[in-house]
Amino acid sequence: MSGTLGTSTVPVREIMQSHVETTTPDRPVAEVAQRLIDLGLTGMPVVEANGELVGVVTEYDIVSKRGETVGDIMSRGVVTVSEETTAGRVVELVGLHGIRGIPVLADRKLVGLVTRADLVKLFLRERA
Repeated sequence: MSGTLGTSTVPVREIMQSHVETTTPDRPVAEVAQRLIDLGLTGMPVVEANGELVGVVTEYDIVSKRGETVGDIMSRGVVTVSEETTAGRVVELVGLHGIRGIPVLADRKLVGLVTRADLVKLFLRERA
C-alpha cells in the first residue's frame, strides 16, 4: 500500500483531537442543528453526563429523521476505536463504513475523535 496510510502503525492517541464538541441525548434537535452550522461541523458525539458515548448525531440524522431531541434521532451502534488503535486500522474503518470521524473511547468514555482530516495531516507529516 505504498503512498497510503493503510499500513501505518501510528496510534490514534498521537493524531486524535482531544477537545471534542459533544451534545447530550436530551438536547433539542434545533439547538444542535444550529451548533453544527455555527461550528462548521457535520456531526457530533452524543454523551451522557458521565462522558459515556451513547450515539452520534449528524447532519443526515437531522434532515432525515423525526424527533424533538437528539436522543430521538441519533445514530446508535457507533463505530469506535481505542487510543491504541493504529491509523492504518482507522483508514480501513473509514473506508468500510463511509464515515468522516470515529470517536475514541477509553472505558466506554469519549476521550477524543479521529477524522479524515487528522489522517490527511498524518499523511503529510509522514512525508515531510
